[in-house]
Amino acid sequence: MITDKAEIKIAMLAVYAAFAVEIDAANAQECILSTGEINTFDCQECERELAEEGLIRYCTVESKLCCGITDAGCVMYEQGSRFMRKEVLDGVVSKALRHFEYICTGKKYSCELLEADGGYYVVCQLKSKDRTYMETKFFFDNRTDAFASLDICNESPETVFNGVETLMTGKIKHLL
Repeated sequence: MITDKAEIKIAMLAVYAAFAVEIDAANAQECILSTGEINTFDCQECERELAEEGLIRYCTVESKLCCGITDAGCVMYEQGSRFMRKEVLDGVVSKALRHFEYICTGKKYSCELLEADGGYYVVCQLKSKDRTYMETKFFFDNRTDAFASLDICNESPETVFNGVETLMTGKIKHLL
């Protein structure tokens, strides 16, 4: 969890920069909170301060309150990002964008570990309410490898999905 206020602001600006356009303010905050890296109170306080500092702006689009990054916010993000670990910022942005994709499409990634006779299954899914787009199981005969795989699936499930899709559609031939 990010607790330093300056880092929280940079992480929030990173998410707004990734959106690239103004989006529904409630959805933006939901996406930021979904990362699990920023608590609700800090998110609300920092969002208010970012607006007061002119780094994000609010506007109304089709009678909805929307929020987006300003040019000054982009500059602040570029400068501030140098003082944060890249993997932390990348993780926050990818998780927020993944949640935004869920809001827009209803598709959600999930990964779980299941014990099996003689080992473990890591199950990766891409689902919506009424459809499973992908489900794949990987079997591991030891706990260490299974948990390492689960961590990768949880951090970057779209990479797993894209890899399986590449194999299943034959696009792998173009990469070889």
